[in-house]
Amino acid sequence: MKKNSVLLCLGLLFILGCSREDEKDLPTKQDQLSVDAYQVKVKEMQRIFSNYGWSEDRQVPYDYNDPKNRREIEKLDLKELEDFLREFSSDEGLKNSYR
Repeated sequence: MKKNSVLLCLGLLFILGCSREDEKDLPTKQDQLSVDAYQVKVKEMQRIFSNYGWSEDRQVPYDYNDPKNRREIEKLDLKELEDFLREFSSDEGLKNSYR
């Protein structure tokens, strides 16, 4: 009986220790954008950055397909991004930046 209890505890410890923590952060299927909708959002985001003079760093390219990056882009509100860049690019916004 004691032997079975020890084996059961070891088995449970092994199972719990091997659970993948990154699965907790994965969005559910209903939260994910379709591939086409995601590509449209990325293109729109790039257009917004381009309008305000920002360009992608060619030496360190951004990986849009990295799961962590994709989750953050899916959560990103493009209207808020555009408002932020507009404020940052304004004369008033530039007064508050460090030079």
